Amino acid sequence: MGDLLGEIITQKPTGKIITEKQRKRLYAITKEAEVNGGVNAAAVKIFLQTKYSISSSKDIPMSIYEDVCKWVQDSPRRAQDNE
Repeated sequence: MGDLLGEIITQKPTGKIITEKQRKRLYAITKEAEVNGGVNAAAVKIFLQTKYSISSSKDIPMSIYEDVCKWVQDSPRRAQDNE
């Protein structure tokens, strides 16, 4: 999974936290990615912990939300590229 993480962030992002609706959207994106051969919820949790020092999706700042969603959405393609 190391090559999937990209650059490691050393400072935890701060700012306004995502809404419950955004958390549900991220969950739905993750489920779709998993069905298509991408990451699952456990991998997203590891990604958040490793790259951003975030232990829960409840703590995702809006400033990185779209980047996290994109990382999840792109995971099926990355998995195919690594085969």
